[in-house]
Amino acid sequence: MEPWVPTWLLGVPPSTLKDRISGRVKHGTKSGPIPYLDEPEEEELVDFLKKSATLGCGKTKREVFIILKKKGRFNNHFNGEGWWLRFMQRHQTLSLRSSDALSRVRANAVTKENMDNYFSLLRDTLTKNDLLDKYSST
Repeated sequence: MEPWVPTWLLGVPPSTLKDRISGRVKHGTKSGPIPYLDEPEEEELVDFLKKSATLGCGKTKREVFIILKKKGRFNNHFNGEGWWLRFMQRHQTLSLRSSDALSRVRANAVTKENMDNYFSLLRDTLTKNDLLDKYSST
Protein backbone atom coordinates (compact mmCIF):
# COMPACT_ATOMS: atom_id res chain seq x y z
CA MET A 1 0.00 0.00 0.00
CA GLU A 2 1.23 3.47 -0.95
CA PRO A 3 2.04 5.82 1.90
CA TRP A 4 -0.28 8.83 2.28
CA VAL A 5 1.21 11.97 0.74
CA PRO A 6 -0.16 15.42 1.65
CA THR A 7 -1.70 17.12 -1.39
CA TRP A 8 0.47 20.20 -0.95
CA LEU A 9 3.49 18.01 -1.72
CA LEU A 10 1.90 17.06 -5.05
CA GLY A 11 1.14 20.66 -5.94
CA VAL A 12 -2.65 20.23 -5.71
CA PRO A 13 -4.27 22.82 -3.47
CA PRO A 14 -6.65 21.31 -0.88
CA SER A 15 -9.40 23.68 -2.08
CA THR A 16 -9.21 22.12 -5.56
CA LEU A 17 -9.73 18.63 -4.15
CA LYS A 18 -12.57 19.88 -1.94
CA ASP A 19 -14.30 21.49 -4.94
CA ARG A 20 -13.98 18.28 -6.97
CA ILE A 21 -15.17 15.99 -4.18
CA SER A 22 -18.13 18.20 -3.26
CA GLY A 23 -19.28 18.33 -6.90
CA ARG A 24 -18.92 22.10 -7.11
CA VAL A 25 -16.56 21.53 -10.05
CA LYS A 26 -17.55 18.67 -12.34
CA HIS A 27 -15.01 16.05 -13.41
CA GLY A 28 -13.50 16.70 -16.84
CA THR A 29 -14.11 20.46 -16.84
CA LYS A 30 -11.31 22.92 -17.41
CA SER A 31 -10.57 25.71 -15.01
CA GLY A 32 -10.47 29.31 -16.07
CA PRO A 33 -12.79 31.57 -18.00
CA ILE A 34 -15.24 30.28 -20.60
CA PRO A 35 -13.46 30.13 -23.98
CA TYR A 36 -14.44 32.66 -26.66
CA LEU A 37 -14.81 29.83 -29.20
CA ASP A 38 -15.72 26.23 -28.49
CA GLU A 39 -13.74 23.42 -30.14
CA PRO A 40 -15.98 23.01 -33.23
CA GLU A 41 -15.97 26.78 -33.83
CA GLU A 42 -12.22 26.92 -33.49
CA GLU A 43 -11.76 24.02 -35.92
CA GLU A 44 -14.12 25.76 -38.36
CA LEU A 45 -11.96 28.90 -38.10
CA VAL A 46 -8.77 26.87 -38.67
CA ASP A 47 -10.30 25.19 -41.75
CA PHE A 48 -11.45 28.57 -43.08
CA LEU A 49 -7.97 30.08 -42.62
CA LYS A 50 -6.29 27.12 -44.33
CA LYS A 51 -8.73 27.20 -47.28
CA SER A 52 -8.31 30.96 -47.63
CA ALA A 53 -4.54 30.57 -47.71
CA THR A 54 -4.78 27.78 -50.29
CA LEU A 55 -6.81 30.09 -52.53
CA GLY A 56 -4.19 32.82 -52.15
CA CYS A 57 -6.37 34.95 -49.87
CA GLY A 58 -4.67 34.43 -46.51
CA LYS A 59 -6.12 36.42 -43.61
CA THR A 60 -4.26 38.71 -41.27
CA LYS A 61 -4.69 38.69 -37.50
CA ARG A 62 -6.71 41.90 -37.81
CA GLU A 63 -9.02 40.35 -40.42
CA VAL A 64 -9.59 37.33 -38.16
CA PHE A 65 -10.56 39.66 -35.29
CA ILE A 66 -12.96 41.58 -37.56
CA ILE A 67 -14.62 38.36 -38.74
CA LEU A 68 -15.06 37.07 -35.20
CA LYS A 69 -16.31 40.40 -33.85
CA LYS A 70 -18.91 40.57 -36.63
CA LYS A 71 -20.10 37.12 -35.56
CA GLY A 72 -20.51 38.52 -32.04
CA ARG A 73 -17.96 36.17 -30.52
CA PHE A 74 -15.91 38.78 -28.68
CA ASN A 75 -17.10 41.36 -26.20
CA ASN A 76 -15.56 44.62 -24.98
CA HIS A 77 -13.39 42.73 -22.46
CA PHE A 78 -11.74 40.66 -25.18
CA ASN A 79 -7.94 40.59 -25.00
CA GLY A 80 -7.10 39.91 -28.62
CA GLU A 81 -3.36 39.54 -28.24
CA GLY A 82 -3.58 36.94 -25.48
CA TRP A 83 -6.27 34.96 -27.31
CA TRP A 84 -4.31 35.12 -30.57
CA LEU A 85 -1.10 33.81 -28.96
CA ARG A 86 -2.95 30.90 -27.30
CA PHE A 87 -4.89 30.18 -30.52
CA MET A 88 -1.65 30.01 -32.52
CA GLN A 89 -0.08 27.75 -29.85
CA ARG A 90 -3.07 25.40 -30.05
CA HIS A 91 -2.91 25.32 -33.87
CA GLN A 92 0.74 25.20 -34.81
CA THR A 93 -0.06 24.21 -38.39
CA LEU A 94 -1.04 27.87 -38.94
CA SER A 95 1.50 30.60 -39.50
CA LEU A 96 1.49 34.26 -40.41
CA ARG A 97 3.17 35.10 -43.67
CA SER A 98 3.31 38.13 -45.88
CA SER A 99 1.52 37.67 -49.16
CA ASP A 100 3.18 38.57 -52.43
CA ALA A 101 2.14 41.97 -53.68
CA LEU A 102 -0.13 41.79 -56.69
CA SER A 103 0.91 44.42 -59.15
CA ARG A 104 -1.60 47.14 -59.89
CA VAL A 105 -1.50 46.27 -63.60
CA ARG A 106 -2.42 42.63 -62.89
CA ALA A 107 -5.13 43.62 -60.44
CA ASN A 108 -6.67 46.07 -62.92
CA ALA A 109 -6.50 43.48 -65.72
CA VAL A 110 -9.02 41.19 -64.03
CA THR A 111 -12.26 42.77 -65.20
CA LYS A 112 -15.52 41.20 -66.31
CA GLU A 113 -14.87 42.33 -69.88
CA ASN A 114 -11.37 40.80 -69.96
CA MET A 115 -12.61 37.54 -68.43
CA ASP A 116 -15.47 37.34 -70.97
CA ASN A 117 -12.99 37.96 -73.80
CA TYR A 118 -10.67 35.26 -72.48
CA PHE A 119 -13.38 32.60 -72.28
CA SER A 120 -14.78 33.59 -75.66
CA LEU A 121 -11.32 33.21 -77.21
CA LEU A 122 -10.86 29.89 -75.40
CA ARG A 123 -14.19 28.57 -76.70
CA ASP A 124 -13.32 29.68 -80.27
CA THR A 125 -9.91 27.98 -80.05
CA LEU A 126 -11.38 24.74 -78.70
CA THR A 127 -14.12 24.75 -81.36
CA LYS A 128 -11.65 25.50 -84.18
CA ASN A 129 -9.43 22.58 -83.09
CA ASP A 130 -12.40 20.25 -82.54
CA LEU A 131 -11.59 19.94 -78.83
CA LEU A 132 -14.70 21.47 -77.28
CA ASP A 133 -16.44 18.17 -76.53
CA LYS A 134 -13.32 16.02 -76.15
CA TYR A 135 -12.76 16.65 -72.44
CA SER A 136 -13.37 13.61 -70.26
CA SER A 137 -13.63 13.83 -66.47
CA THR A 138 -12.34 10.26 -66.01
